[in-house]
Amino acid sequence: MATGRKSEQRSKLAGQRFELAVTLFNASYEAIVKLERWESLVGYFELKQIRRWPKDGLPLKRVDQVAAFFGLEAQAFIDDRIDQRDLMAALFRMKTRVIADGKKLIDLERVEPSPAPDYHARAIPDEFSGAFAAFMADRLRHFCGRRFVFDALDAFLENTPEGNGYFLITGDPGIGKSALMAKLIHDRNYLHHFNIGPQSINRPHHFLKNICRQLIHRYDLSCTSLPPDANLDGVLLNRLLAEAAQKLGEDEKMVIAIDALDEVDNTGVGMDANLLYLPVSLPAGVFVVATARRRKEMPFSVMNLKAFDLEANSPDNRDDAARYVRNHLKDKVFKAVIASWNTDEASVVDGLVDKSEGNFMYLRHVLPAIRAGNYQDGGLDELPQGLLNYYRHHWKQMRGKDEKTFDDLYRPVVCILATVKEAVSLDQIHDYTKIGHFDIQKAIYAWYEFLHTETGREARKEYYRVYHTLFQEFLYNEIEPGLTPFHRMIADYYLEQLGMAGDLDLDP
Repeated sequence: MATGRKSEQRSKLAGQRFELAVTLFNASYEAIVKLERWESLVGYFELKQIRRWPKDGLPLKRVDQVAAFFGLEAQAFIDDRIDQRDLMAALFRMKTRVIADGKKLIDLERVEPSPAPDYHARAIPDEFSGAFAAFMADRLRHFCGRRFVFDALDAFLENTPEGNGYFLITGDPGIGKSALMAKLIHDRNYLHHFNIGPQSINRPHHFLKNICRQLIHRYDLSCTSLPPDANLDGVLLNRLLAEAAQKLGEDEKMVIAIDALDEVDNTGVGMDANLLYLPVSLPAGVFVVATARRRKEMPFSVMNLKAFDLEANSPDNRDDAARYVRNHLKDKVFKAVIASWNTDEASVVDGLVDKSEGNFMYLRHVLPAIRAGNYQDGGLDELPQGLLNYYRHHWKQMRGKDEKTFDDLYRPVVCILATVKEAVSLDQIHDYTKIGHFDIQKAIYAWYEFLHTETGREARKEYYRVYHTLFQEFLYNEIEPGLTPFHRMIADYYLEQLGMAGDLDLDP
């Protein structure tokens, strides 16, 4: 019986993922089954049967054929260990490849299941573990370089006379601070915490609950559970750090990695308190490595602080950006697009690094767009200069294609996702905007590169939010100052649920 139930679950999961793939590629079953590669399947099943697969399940013996059509391994459709966002990203990449390659089916790298969390990772509270795992997996894709930062950190850990201290990595938004931190945590298994502003995981009590739990778990401390007042100040954190430091070996070090100090919401915290209630002085053998935006004013006063500025135009950072571009140039489709620019690869690498201004978020957006054929006419000259100009260029370009669809659909959906404080579902976006579910999904796919997708634990429902804070700030500052109309949309919905529609005035 158990085997039968498992097969049924896999069949239904495959059907649901088939529906997702169809929507992303063609938006209708009628369109997809007319293609020649589907003849063998249509011979077995009528269209009305195929349309029922998302609800009734996709026949397991046909999963290979369905997956092959989309350029994926069958495992991607039936293995629930494969994260939904990984699948969507693979489908999106495949779609861009098909477009760039003239609709010719080509191979795609296998979508692998997300690795099972190690024993230490299970100490992270449930409300953070899923978000952290997805955040790290996303930042680790295509990671390369950063040896010069790791060397500087290691020199501080080994040579600081005090034997403890803070190593603060600063840099502009999009330069890769979070990716660097994810790599350190992945490779070195540091205790860690990510402040993720768009998900509202950025309050001191989040940090205290998470890090204190990890300290207790890793160092087998006497405090086996957190008291109710543990998140009110830094008292318990100081005690646990001191107790854990006593358990360190002669040359052993404890390192706590904290990402995005600049995103911490310190509302309600005393004026004299450090960010996250971090200690002014750390016990012997204890270190904190953290990241923050450059020139961001923060209540952060500590002893033995080493600041490391990740300069965009430094030779080391430019070398890493060039390596990142060269890694993408290995792709045959990308090389074919570049060949149409009538320039050599070295000039392309140098030009892209110059255009990016050393910003990896720019490259993350632009390289897939080049591969998809969006910049064939003017080559390097057609590319915008810098990340903020890329956002402006893309916004204008998307609106120019169809102003009505843009203003009625894309703008409200994207701006709502920039307004919410956490990832939201299609149902929630519909509630706020009154836009139909199918149109919302269309908007999400059109703006996929700017969004982050999460899979909920219940019914594997997808939740969406804006990917990067700088894009959120661009919308807030330049497109709709304050995002006030979209705050009103959300407020109006909840007031309507309470029978108080029209009772709140958000106008200045």
